[in-house]
Amino acid sequence: MNPRPGWARRRALFAAVFPVAVFLGAAAVFIALLILNFKNRALYFDSWAHAAFYFVLPAALLVAVTAALFLPVAARLAVALSLTAAVPTIYGAELYLAAKRFGNGAATRAGANFDAREKLQILIDLRRKGRDAFPATYVRSLLRDDGNGELVPALAGDAPLLPLAGMPDATLVVCNETGQWMIHRSDPHGFLNPPDAWNLPPRAVLIGDSFVHGHCVESEQTLAAHLARRLGRVLNLGNGGDGPLAELATLREYAEPLRPPAVLWVFYEGNDLTKDFASEWRAPILRAYLDDSGFRQNLMARRGEIAVRLRRHLDEKLTETMARIDHPFELWFDILQIYHLRESLGLGVAALGIIEGNLDENIARFARVLDAAARSVRGWGGQLIFVYLPDGERYFGAIKNNPVRERIRRSVLAIARAANLPVVDLDTVLAAAPDPAGLYVFPGAHLNAEGYALVAAAIAGAPAARLAVGSRRVQNR
Repeated sequence: MNPRPGWARRRALFAAVFPVAVFLGAAAVFIALLILNFKNRALYFDSWAHAAFYFVLPAALLVAVTAALFLPVAARLAVALSLTAAVPTIYGAELYLAAKRFGNGAATRAGANFDAREKLQILIDLRRKGRDAFPATYVRSLLRDDGNGELVPALAGDAPLLPLAGMPDATLVVCNETGQWMIHRSDPHGFLNPPDAWNLPPRAVLIGDSFVHGHCVESEQTLAAHLARRLGRVLNLGNGGDGPLAELATLREYAEPLRPPAVLWVFYEGNDLTKDFASEWRAPILRAYLDDSGFRQNLMARRGEIAVRLRRHLDEKLTETMARIDHPFELWFDILQIYHLRESLGLGVAALGIIEGNLDENIARFARVLDAAARSVRGWGGQLIFVYLPDGERYFGAIKNNPVRERIRRSVLAIARAANLPVVDLDTVLAAAPDPAGLYVFPGAHLNAEGYALVAAAIAGAPAARLAVGSRRVQNR
């Protein structure tokens, strides 16, 4: 019995249209990759292998899908169906990795029950119990677009105010990578330190981003806590999301008045120059710390004002502020972009060449920032020690030799050495570990407790750190 004419026509239409749609979609992906790689071509012509991977391979795939348009109908349909079948396979792997890393697998490794609540629900539950709970705030979560391409402080008030830490003296909900939420009590200035940390002069101050702040481990397992057990009083001035300008501002506002013998500046290869710096550069209040060595917001003296204005801002615009960092659909956006699979392959955003701003420009600006920081520390007789923290993709990614990471590494280490700074290169420590990938909670996450302990031992054992912390060269005002 012959099929009905209508069904035959629909089948013929499908066989004609479906392969064309699939091939054109695939061609669009390869063209986008070629455009992106051409934009970053200066990074990829350092070797024939990189040129082949970033240009020859996507060009060959583009030619292949274009040529497939001219195959016989049956062959064209078979190839299109094969390509289409790869999509659920890829997203199946992505969903598996996401579930494994953010679900019960991560919690089991941490020896805890998985807490599936969203951050907002955690805040609500804590407040119901009478806790003064707030989300940890990044500097960029407290900036808003002024409509002219610049970022200005979002806190309402008579004078601009940009806090560089979280809500002072409050319960802060930070992050969940192990299956349990990291919740801690902030110190009088909004950082993660013991309650009495500001009572005595510190022997060393830590400057950096979320790795310095302590994401996502218990307070006694952070980098600062490990260093304090080895070096004595260590003040943690790290905050999640900080880039070079926010770190310079933090140094000027909080480290300079204390005049510590040593300042440990922890640079993170993963996003300091490829993501955080560009948005900070759009903020005139942050650029002012670089352009004017005397600029200050006097944040230490404005602790009460910060608490009042930040509390009011978060009470009025809690979800809006959180969405700048923790979008409610962030996990699904990540899955759509096959984030977890790409991280496992060593193809994170920066590795693909997706960089906010111009990398060469960011590197040149960073040289200015580090020079300004070094001059500030030397001005009070202290020692700035530069700590290079590599991107974890170097150890857990299938593709480890990435031109973007190597360009950042060579340039930044050269800048630090040109500024006559002692350098602690943690790559040599992490790479020498029996299982470097096992030092992270999961690919794309922060270090685990073992990882923080290892890098703390390396930093504390560096001759420059021992010498600076043990010295008494700090001048009195």
